[in-house]
Amino acid sequence: MKTILFACMLIAAGSNISGQSISRNVIASAGGTFTSTAGQINYNIGETIITSLTAGSIMITQGFEQPAESRLNLKLYLQGYYVDGGIMQPVLLNQGLAALATETDTITVELHHAENFALLDSKKAVLLTDGTVSVNFNQPEGTYYIAVKHRNTIQTWSANAVMCTANTALYNFSNASTQAMGDNQVLLQSGVWGMYTGDLNQDDFIDGNDFPVLDNDAFNGVAFEYVATDLNGDGFVDSNDFPVFDNNSYNGVAAVHP
Repeated sequence: MKTILFACMLIAAGSNISGQSISRNVIASAGGTFTSTAGQINYNIGETIITSLTAGSIMITQGFEQPAESRLNLKLYLQGYYVDGGIMQPVLLNQGLAALATETDTITVELHHAENFALLDSKKAVLLTDGTVSVNFNQPEGTYYIAVKHRNTIQTWSANAVMCTANTALYNFSNASTQAMGDNQVLLQSGVWGMYTGDLNQDDFIDGNDFPVLDNDAFNGVAFEYVATDLNGDGFVDSNDFPVFDNNSYNGVAAVHP
C-alpha cells in the first residue's frame, strides 16, 4: 500500500514539472581594429579580444588567435670563420659537435622597435656555411631594426628598420658595408663584407680585455671544444686565431648601435 502511494505521489509531482526552453542566441559578427601609438588591437564582438603585450624580450598574446608571424631571411658572414668564395667554416662540426657540414654556428637575431629601439623579440638560429639563415619571430608583421649577435663577434645592426612579413625578402648584410648601421663591417674579399670577429667578452669592444681568455686557451692547446676563442673556426685554439683579433684590436673596432 505504501509503495503504491509513493508512486502516485511521484506521478502527481511530475505532472507539475514544466520544461525549460533554451532558445539559440547568436551575436552577429562585428568588430574592428583599434590603433594607437602603443600598438594595435584586433577585436570581435562576442569573442575574446586579441592583443599582444610586450615587456623587454617577453611577449604575451591573449585570445584564441596568434598574431601573424614574421619571418626573416638573412645573409651574413662572420669575419673569422670566412674561408673564400662565399663559404665559412663548418665550425660546429670542427669543434666536436654533432652537426652538418653545411652549418657554421648558432647566432642570435633580435627585432627592435623601429622608433625607440626597444628589444621586441629574440631568437637563436643556425647560420649556414653559405651565410644564409632564416628566423621565425612571434612579433606580428611590421618594420623593425635587426640586430645580430654571436659569441665572438661584434653585434651588428641593420642600417635601417626593415619591413618583416611572413615572407620577407632576403636582407643581405654581406653585399655592402652600408647594410650595417654605421657601415660597421669589414671587407672579406671583393664585394663581400662581414661582421667583425674578436669580441670575446661581449662588451661591444675588441681590445686587450678580450685577449686573456684567447691566450689561456691557446697556451693550453684547447681543441675540438665548443669555445668562442677558436676565432677562425678550424677546431683549434692556437696562433692562427691571433691575427684577426690583433688587427681588430689595433684598429679599435667597436659596436655601432643605439
